[in-house]
Amino acid sequence: MLAPTLSILVATWNCSGQLAEFLASLAEQTYADWELLLLDNAFSDGTAELVQRHQQAFPEQRILWSSQSDPGIYDAWNRGLALAPSAACWTLNWAKYGRRKLIGLA
Repeated sequence: MLAPTLSILVATWNCSGQLAEFLASLAEQTYADWELLLLDNAFSDGTAELVQRHQQAFPEQRILWSSQSDPGIYDAWNRGLALAPSAACWTLNWAKYGRRKLIGLA
């Protein structure tokens, strides 16, 4: 499998409630050659189960999940950069964007 052209890095911190809405918005994106790296801070707030359910419901979406305790968002993003196979990476504070179309064809 070839690496996608875009890796989207999203750090999560105790936010499984809001994460469900963000994951649902992925189906609205019009650009398809992406992967999502969810970088969880090892919390037990239900994020793991939410991601697993979403992956089962949308197997065509490439979503990778990493759970590891780290000191903050920048450490999580650095972890994601080390994991991302894509040449282009985007660190996203998804809480600012809600359900907008974030990636699309112009």
